[in-house]
Amino acid sequence: MSTLTIGTPSFPLESTDLLRARPWCSSRTLGSIALLLWQERSRTLHATFLLVSLVLTGMVNYSNLDAQAPLAAAFAHVGLGWAVKIVAIGSVTALTASTLCSLLAQPRIYYQMAKDGLFFARFATLNRRQAPVFGTVFTGIFAAVLAMFLDLNALADMISIGTLLAFSVVCGGVVMARYDDQDLDPSSKVHLSPRRRSWVTRLSLAALLFVFFLFSVGFSFVFKYSNLFPTNVGFILAIVFTGVPLVVITILIFLRPQLSTPRTFACPFVPFTPLLGMLVNTFLIIQLPLGSIYRVLIWSAVGFLIYFAYGIRHSRLNQISPSERINGEE
Repeated sequence: MSTLTIGTPSFPLESTDLLRARPWCSSRTLGSIALLLWQERSRTLHATFLLVSLVLTGMVNYSNLDAQAPLAAAFAHVGLGWAVKIVAIGSVTALTASTLCSLLAQPRIYYQMAKDGLFFARFATLNRRQAPVFGTVFTGIFAAVLAMFLDLNALADMISIGTLLAFSVVCGGVVMARYDDQDLDPSSKVHLSPRRRSWVTRLSLAALLFVFFLFSVGFSFVFKYSNLFPTNVGFILAIVFTGVPLVVITILIFLRPQLSTPRTFACPFVPFTPLLGMLVNTFLIIQLPLGSIYRVLIWSAVGFLIYFAYGIRHSRLNQISPSERINGEE
């Protein structure tokens, strides 16, 4: 299953849905994706955005544009009320379509997680038409409750933080994927089983990444609240206190041998590029309102609670024997 959501309209897909669907459904879905990708890469579309911007600034001074609805404000400024109505209808239609696509994608994520045992089994049930009705109803009700009690800015900030956190996890995953258990010295007197050595290496690397993340948070807070330092000396000392550990951790990770490099696309300059990505993402997260950060932390705590209370005990990986796990890791 995959979902195109970042930088493109959302198209939730699942391979089994395509296999079960009628031919015309698959053709229309694939045709929509092909058109979407062509549009996203098209220079004509980018040129259209530039021309619209030029027209707007020609109609109204850029300082008088409404950041929330620039097109409607520009047409209203020149007295074209009928154009304002068309733009408003188009905006509402586009937002509705985007929201519906997101609501269709989320139940299928629940479904796949439930099939893997990481989420409640009720979400893995399908009706006679092979649709996750329970997950869809739950997603719709939950989204409506969030929209009722949270304003749009708070929801947008939570989405931004969640996206940046996801990118940070990807950056950390790139670092984890490049290293294996063979970075331990073969002549070491400590003899561990292959499975134990693998976990020791991964835990040590994960600990370094976690400490790197914590110091990235401190480094970002220093810049956000730089006005609280009475002198420049205090600000510089805070930068050194939080920045030097980041450099040390980067060097420690760099000294580990990289034993797993993809044959196709490989992230360049590992671990510098992904660690820099983690630092930049963390810096952007800290610049957002603290209220949204608190809400995301609570949301993450709920996710951890579900995982450690249910998912870790019902995961399908528990059905795999230790020998099969070792062979899979090798």
